[in-house]
Parts: sequence; structure tokens; C-alpha cells
Amino acid sequence: MRDIMMPQLNAQRWRADLDQLSGGLRQIHRNLFHTVSKAAFGAAIRALHGRIPSLAGHEVVVELARLVALIGDGHTTLRLSEVEGFRRYPLVLDQFSDGVFVRAIAGAHGAAAGARLLAIEDTPIDEAYAAMRPLIARDNEMGSAAVAPALLSIPEVLHARGVVAQPERAAVTMQLRNGETTTLTLDALPELPREMVDAGDAADAPTPRWLRRPGENWFEHLPERSALYVGYNTVRDADDEPLRQFFDRIFALIAEAAIDRLIIDLRHNHGGNNALNRPLVHGPDPLRPRQPVGRALRPHRPPYLLGGDEPGRRPRTPHAGALRRRADRRQPQPLR
Repeated sequence: MRDIMMPQLNAQRWRADLDQLSGGLRQIHRNLFHTVSKAAFGAAIRALHGRIPSLAGHEVVVELARLVALIGDGHTTLRLSEVEGFRRYPLVLDQFSDGVFVRAIAGAHGAAAGARLLAIEDTPIDEAYAAMRPLIARDNEMGSAAVAPALLSIPEVLHARGVVAQPERAAVTMQLRNGETTTLTLDALPELPREMVDAGDAADAPTPRWLRRPGENWFEHLPERSALYVGYNTVRDADDEPLRQFFDRIFALIAEAAIDRLIIDLRHNHGGNNALNRPLVHGPDPLRPRQPVGRALRPHRPPYLLGGDEPGRRPRTPHAGALRRRADRRQPQPLR
């Protein structure tokens, strides 16, 4: 099959790229064989080297991603969602505990927003998802949950993994919100449409807190629950405030308000500079026992850590374990 939206490179040039990639990984990575053995990694390189003449360009790229994923390191990755020339079917998917759902879709198919994905062409969604896992560089299974839904909308990836026979268009079978099953034919596009119908647009409930400001760190005092909710979404200094100052504001509010619960929500946190976590992980416990108030002494209650109780959402960051050791992970009442 001819290359799909990919540069026309001959086998010799693709093999040169493979050699450069494998050599660079061996030279730069501090501990390349911490998960995969040196023998297994070498065998995978030789196998791909031999297959390259029979592969189209997009298939070579997908196989390179599979090779890198063998390392088992979430910070050593070939991001297929960023490959120039890889197209998109016009939908955005997300994984939850009960399946893969359409979070957004092109306006012409707006009725399918919120539908549960059942199959892509003749491949059941569970098998299609499983075909994506070997391509994902990850530290744990939540790396797969974070990346696989995006890969399931990339025609070149689906074709290379045998999910679709030809990538120009795909028949996608879904279960709509009303329980009916439908099949849509989606064309491959250079990029996602600007106008998409979001599944949340039809919701009659307010947006849950964990979805309100996913790209920033923020907090909200919940006086009716004697709680402070913290949306901890990125381990990076903001342009207008270092992370340490953000923590200082949290601790100052706890000190002056009647707060018995600190709720730290990591469900949108993809990590960052973990050294910036030190004030939160190693600092004094902001909810340590208080001074007596009259005859009552506020009980010491460690912080809640939200990461796995909302369907399909768990912390994806290496610092979550350190926070978890300090946290009370019993499930509080759902926060909307």
C-alpha cells in the first residue's frame, strides 16, 4: 500500500533513521534496559530492520513508536499524536471504567456525542484498545488510559495496527445515550474540525469541579463541608505565581479558616518538575491537630487524595505515591 500523507523515503533511509534512533537511545538514556533486556531490545531492532522494505512510511513510524515503548519509560516516547501528516477521524474519545466514550464529535454527527464506542470497522473496541497499548510509553497502566483514546482516532495508527483495512474512512459503531446502536462513516481529515459537539453541552447538571479548570492549579473553599478543594493539575510554576506561593496561599487559608478536610485532586495532573512538590509532600501537615477551641479539639484528619474514584480517572504522575502516603484515600461524598 502506498504511503499515506508521509514523506516518500526508501528502505535505506528508514533503516538509517532506525539506526540513529537505537544508537541515540543507547547513548543518552541513563538506564535503557531497566525493563526490557538488552537481548530483547536488540532482537526487536533487527526484526524491524528486516521488515522495513515491506512497510509503508506510516507503518514504519508506528513500529518505531512500539520499539521506544519497549523501554517502559513514560518520559521516553515517540508521540504518535504529534506526527506530521497523521490525520484524524473527527471525534475525541475518552476512557472511563465502563468503556470508551465519544467526548466530542463533528457537528454533522452531533447526536453521537456521549455515545459509547463499540467497534471500529469489524474490530471490537476492547481489541482495538489492546492494539494501541504496545505503542504507548508509560510508567504504569494509567499511561495507556491517558493515551490510547487519542490513538484510536488516528487513521494511520489504526491501519498500521490492523484495526482498519484502509484509513481513508472508517465505520464506527456506537451505542447512543438512548440505548440505540448506530454506525457512522467517518472520513479522515487533516485535523480536527473547529466546530465540535461536546458531550457535556447537553448535560443538565453543573460542570463537576474536576472538569472546570483542567489546565491550571486552583482551589475553592467549601465552608459547608469544612473542606478545601485543590485542583492540582500541573507541577509547574505559573507565569504569575511560583508553585511554592500557590501552596503558601493554601496553607494560609487552612490556618485562618475552619477547614478539616484538604482534598487534592490529581485527575488532570500529567506531572512536571517533581522537585516543586517538596512543600506539599515534605512540609508540615497543614491539618495537624489544632489548639483547643473552648472544650473541643478539632480532630486530625489527613488530606483526601482524589485520583481513582471518578470513572476512568486516576493520577498519572510519579509524585502521586508520595502524596498518597500522607493521604486518607477513603472516598468522600462526590464533589460536583
